[in-house]
Amino acid sequence: MEKDIKVGVFLCQCDGQISNILSLDRIEKAVSKNPKVSLVSNTNFPCSKTGLRAIQSAIGEKDLNRIVVAGCSPRMVEQLFVRTITEAGLNSNSLEIANVRDFCARVHQKEKSAATTKAIDMIKGAIDTVSIKQPLENLTREVVKNVAVIGGGIAGISAALSLASRGNKVTLIEKDVQLGGMLNSVYRLYPRETDAAEFIKEKIEQIKTTKNIEVQTGAEVKDIHGSVGQYQIKINSKSNSKKIEAGAVVFATGSEYFYPNGLYGYGSDKNIITQLEFETMLRQNKLAAKEMVFIQCVGSRNEERPYCSRFCCPATFKNVLLLKRANPELKITVIFRGLTEYIREYDEAVDLGVLFIRYDPENPPQVKNDFIFVTDEKTDKNFEIPFELLVLATPMIPGSKSKQWGKKLRLPVDEYGFILEPHVKLRPKRFAPDGIFVAGTVHWPGLVSDSIGQGVSAAARAFSLIQKETIEREPIIAEIDPQICRGCERCVEVCLFQAIKMVKDDGGFQHAKIDEFVCKGCGMCATVCICGAAQVKHLTDEQVNSMVSV
Repeated sequence: MEKDIKVGVFLCQCDGQISNILSLDRIEKAVSKNPKVSLVSNTNFPCSKTGLRAIQSAIGEKDLNRIVVAGCSPRMVEQLFVRTITEAGLNSNSLEIANVRDFCARVHQKEKSAATTKAIDMIKGAIDTVSIKQPLENLTREVVKNVAVIGGGIAGISAALSLASRGNKVTLIEKDVQLGGMLNSVYRLYPRETDAAEFIKEKIEQIKTTKNIEVQTGAEVKDIHGSVGQYQIKINSKSNSKKIEAGAVVFATGSEYFYPNGLYGYGSDKNIITQLEFETMLRQNKLAAKEMVFIQCVGSRNEERPYCSRFCCPATFKNVLLLKRANPELKITVIFRGLTEYIREYDEAVDLGVLFIRYDPENPPQVKNDFIFVTDEKTDKNFEIPFELLVLATPMIPGSKSKQWGKKLRLPVDEYGFILEPHVKLRPKRFAPDGIFVAGTVHWPGLVSDSIGQGVSAAARAFSLIQKETIEREPIIAEIDPQICRGCERCVEVCLFQAIKMVKDDGGFQHAKIDEFVCKGCGMCATVCICGAAQVKHLTDEQVNSMVSV
C-alpha cells in the first residue's frame, strides 16, 4: 500500500436529481476534512466526456491514487470510470462508487437533511474502503481456437458458416443424422416464399464444402466442462465417443413442436393435422382436399402457454395465399383470435376469397363429424363449416432437455423453459457464462430470419472472444486459502455459478478451489465460510469493516 493515500472525490449533481435533494456544499465541507482526501470536485455529470477528461486531468495534476465517485448505480457507470482511471495510469481496483442518487436522493426526497447526512456517511465509507484497496492484476488465460456449435438447425448452421468465413475452426454437433432441423419439414419460407428444401440444401452444401467446419451428426453432447476459453465437451455417437476442446460454445439446440393430442380431435382423425404436418404434405405434393379450415393459437395464448410463437400466423398466411393463387376454387376458412401484424397479407387473402372468422377464447370452435361449429365474435353469427382437412396452428415449446442444460451450463430459463438473458436491456444476448452464446428458438420462438440473425450475432460474439491468443478478465473474484480451508464444502453448495470444486493437495487433504474465469465475485462463499478461508479480492473483510465503522 502506498504511504501517501491521495483520494479524489467527485460529486455528481445528476442534472438536479441529486443536487436538488442533497446539499452538495455540506457534503463537500464534510468530506474535505478527511486527511486522505486531496480533491473534492462538484460537477453536473462526471460520467460525461468533459467530466471524464476532468477526472483524468485531476489524477495527473493532483497525483491522485484513489478515486471515489458519488453518483448513481455502479451497474450503469462503473466500467466507464474503470476505463477512465486505467487510461490515466491507475489500477482498476483504485475506484469506489457511492450510489447516493438511488440510496439517498431518490428514497429520501422529503428528508433532505437526513438524506445528506446519510450520503456523507456513504462517501466516508467509500473513502475508507478505497484507501485500503490493493492493486489487482487482470487474470489471463490461453484460448482454444475452436468454437463448438451445438445444434444443426438454421441457427447453428448460420453461426458455423459465419465463424468459418472468418477463418475460425468450428465443430458443428447435431443429434439427428441430418442437418437442417425443423426446416426439413417446411414447404416455403415467409415472406419471400423461397423453396425451403432448396434453401436448406444449399446451406448444408456450404457446410460440407467449408474446410474449417467439422460436422458431427448423429452425435449427442453428454457433458460440458471448463469455462470461457477452455471448454471440454464429451460427445457420444453410435460408433464412438470423443472429447473436443473449444474456446467458446454456441448453444442452438432449437425447440420442439407442440402436437395437440386431444384438442379439436387431433390424434383420432387423419384429416386433422398440425401446421408442420401440413407443410410436409405440401412439400411432398400430397394435398388433395378442396375444403380446408385453419385454426390459429391451438395450445398457445392460454393459461399453460400464454406466449405467442410468432411463426404461426405468417405460416398460415403464406400457405393460404400459395393455395388460393394456384387454385382459386379452393374453399379456405381461417379461424383466429387476433391478427394484428399482417394487414397486407390479410387484405390479399380476403380478396382471393378466404373467409376469416374471429372467435372468442371463452367460446372456442367445436369439431363434430367433419364440421366446425364456431361463432363470430364481432357479428355473433354462428357458422357450420364442413372440412376435408383441418389444420391446427400450434406453438413451439422448449426442448425436453432445455431446463437440464440450462442448469448444467448456468443458463437461466424462463417459466416456460426457454433460455433467456439475465437482463435483456443491460446485457442483451449476453449470458452468465462468458463463453457460451445462445441462438435460435432455444432462446424464444420466432421466424427463420430471427434464428439466422441470432446465429450470426452469436458467431460475432464468439469470434470476438477467440480471435485473441489470450483473454483477460478483471480480478473481481473470490479466492480461497488452501492452508485455512477445512474442506466443509459449504462454499460449493452456495455457489450460484458452480465456480468452486473440491480438490486434494499433495498430502491428500481436501480443500476448495475456485475457477477464476467462472467466478463472478458475488461473495456467497465468503459469507458461509466458517474459517475465513474464502475472501473476495475486491471487497475483503477489512474493507467491509472500514465501511461500516464510519
